[in-house]
Amino acid sequence: MTWKTKITLLFIGQAFSLLTSGAVSFAITMRLTLETGSAEVLAYATISALLPTAIIAPFAGVFIDRWNKKYVMMIADSLVAIFTLIMAFAFIYGYVDLNFIYFMLAIRAIASAFHFPSLESSIPMLIPESELLRISGVNQIIQASSSIFGPAIGGLSIAIFPSIGQVLFLDVVGAILAVGFLFFVVFPKTEKHEKKMTCSQVFVEMKEGFQAVLENKGVATFFFYGLFLTFFVVPFITILPLMTKKHFGGGAEELTIIETLFAVGMLLGGFIISIFNPKTHKMIIQTTSLIIFGILVFISGFLPSTKFYFYVFVFIMTITGIISSVYNSAFMAFLQEKIQISKLGKVMSLNFSIGMFPSIIGLLWIGLITDYVGGITNMFIYLGIIFFVLGILIFFTPSIRKMIREDKERIKNNIDK
Repeated sequence: MTWKTKITLLFIGQAFSLLTSGAVSFAITMRLTLETGSAEVLAYATISALLPTAIIAPFAGVFIDRWNKKYVMMIADSLVAIFTLIMAFAFIYGYVDLNFIYFMLAIRAIASAFHFPSLESSIPMLIPESELLRISGVNQIIQASSSIFGPAIGGLSIAIFPSIGQVLFLDVVGAILAVGFLFFVVFPKTEKHEKKMTCSQVFVEMKEGFQAVLENKGVATFFFYGLFLTFFVVPFITILPLMTKKHFGGGAEELTIIETLFAVGMLLGGFIISIFNPKTHKMIIQTTSLIIFGILVFISGFLPSTKFYFYVFVFIMTITGIISSVYNSAFMAFLQEKIQISKLGKVMSLNFSIGMFPSIIGLLWIGLITDYVGGITNMFIYLGIIFFVLGILIFFTPSIRKMIREDKERIKNNIDK
């Protein structure tokens, strides 16, 4: 089985899973947004989906690097199907309130703590290193496509089915299809660990994940810059629907437009990366993307609340989607390239987990700070400044500049040979 066949089967299965999950997530978010109109409720829902992952992921990474990643993903998808089925019946029979939604989102997040790091750390095992950025772009295309068609399917399903519980059955079908396609993917054999798994060994191997990051000062510096960035990125995503609803006076239609065209932008960004596979250093791609992202968010904060400027906002968010996709593609390919495969599961889990804590803190303060600074539009202005300044700081940090120079010299020497 060629590497192209392997990655195609893997991504087809994940596409079904992401598509149906996107439909379900949109349906739940729309219900919470339209029924409550509360930043606090949206924040708590997001925290419920983040906190379990933040706690479990570092431990999960240890097992991911020990176990067969294929089976880890299959089990995780199966658990998603089971708990989504429970949630669906609860909605259908009326046994549901906000606390129940928070609880079920938390349960589903546990499976994600194993699934996402397994997926990202398995990709370098299946493809050549020269294709990492291109395949990362393809991955962004799949995620963006699910974000485009997921809300459309979710909105259509809400209109067709009398209960949101019936919409949740879509996610069950998606998880089953993901497991089915994954079953046929042949993974290379991994080395067996000689040391038995004990409580102390878990912490020893978790430490190895930190050491893998700290081995390269440039990687370590950017890793921690990235953690600081998440203080602001996740809150920005959370208040995006509220910008549409409260500032522009939008309803379900406008929310759908923003969600869909932001995803169209991400789709275009994925195509740009996958088609051109740029040879520019991945760190330069990331910092440039962050600077442009900051400028776009900053401009959005000054837009009047008229219908015309809503469509200007839609255009800006589409471009922002392109930039986000380019950034994410470069970031994942950067980690996959810099970290040893034997430690990549632990590092991906650490990145997934540690990034959650500043996200959660950011979500807790976003409502209070938004009111303090004078509303949603002012929050966009300040967030734009933060993203812009952070991009500049990362680009001119000495250890990162040194890493870029060393990587360019290494590539030049390899070409000369």
